[in-house]
Amino acid sequence: MVRRRQGWGAAPGLVSLATRHRSGLMGTRGKVSVSEVKTPPVTATRVDDIEDVKAVPGAFEYYTSRESGGAPAGIIYSCPCGCGRSGALAFRPAPSPSWHWDGNRDKPTLRPSVHHVGHWHGWLRNGVWESC
Repeated sequence: MVRRRQGWGAAPGLVSLATRHRSGLMGTRGKVSVSEVKTPPVTATRVDDIEDVKAVPGAFEYYTSRESGGAPAGIIYSCPCGCGRSGALAFRPAPSPSWHWDGNRDKPTLRPSVHHVGHWHGWLRNGVWESC
């Protein structure tokens, strides 16, 4: 199931440089000072409603936009580490930041890497979340 989401703007869970600086997450040299979680590979599980399964590491659902004409415009995902945090990743040609999606609805691959800022950084390849 693909649900239509409106008004996403900046992807939730992805924090801007200005926000990190104001919140104290950035050190004096511009690096994130929170250590990132490393996980073993986690299977990306497609679900109908991410709100029902936020605690399932790597779960994701597709969302659409007016511009996508009913096709997936991005994903909302549960952090692969299992913390229950979620984020959203827009597919290209959406404005940056956006990700190239290979079109595989069951085992997606995204490029570039996914950086859940200050928490988890890795890849979604062939339906598997892999830490950097």
